[in-house]
Amino acid sequence: MKLDLHIHTNASYDSQTTPQEAVNTALRRMLSGIAVTDHDSMANIQIIRQLAPPELLVIPGAEYSTDCGHVLALFCDEFYSPTPIKLAQLAPFVRQRGGILIAAHPRNTLTQCQANAQYLDGFEAANAHYPRGNTIIKKIAARQGKIVTAGSDAHIPNAIGRNTIKLPDDTPLTLEAVKAALLARKQTIPRNPCNFVRWAARKLRKKLRKQP
Repeated sequence: MKLDLHIHTNASYDSQTTPQEAVNTALRRMLSGIAVTDHDSMANIQIIRQLAPPELLVIPGAEYSTDCGHVLALFCDEFYSPTPIKLAQLAPFVRQRGGILIAAHPRNTLTQCQANAQYLDGFEAANAHYPRGNTIIKKIAARQGKIVTAGSDAHIPNAIGRNTIKLPDDTPLTLEAVKAALLARKQTIPRNPCNFVRWAARKLRKKLRKQP
């Protein structure tokens, strides 16, 4: 069972992926589930649930821009609207509603994540858009007693599924069972070396564009 726990749709300011494209790509990539984690929005989750067939689990979520960096709120159906968003206040809101909090691409804000680990349930240890530092993140998560997750951080349809977690095939395809398997640390994270190639190529293109 493979799941991508970090995708964006056109409810995010920086993505043009439609709900139908998200569902179609997830099915084509043979994913069992996707977490819809738009930037500070949950606008498309119900639409995607209606479009998804029973064999595709849609995990409600959002990627919040907090005072401690970007954080994924997973398995939480209710949107947190106060601004500015403080992690210390977001954490009880999400947990009281059965959700969990994951530091998104924590390599970018590692010091803040470690200092505020009490508010986090886990760290994203593989992100296709930011593929560096996975080994360090896994070690920090283990030291802090946190779970690890993975996701593509896809902003275009074709990027969906570039990083996934794998759960045992006998895990029931329900929100409760998937969350329980994550918290029980039954997940593995398959490596995708192509993400490093894409990242390096993206960096090179940016560097060339800056040259006169």
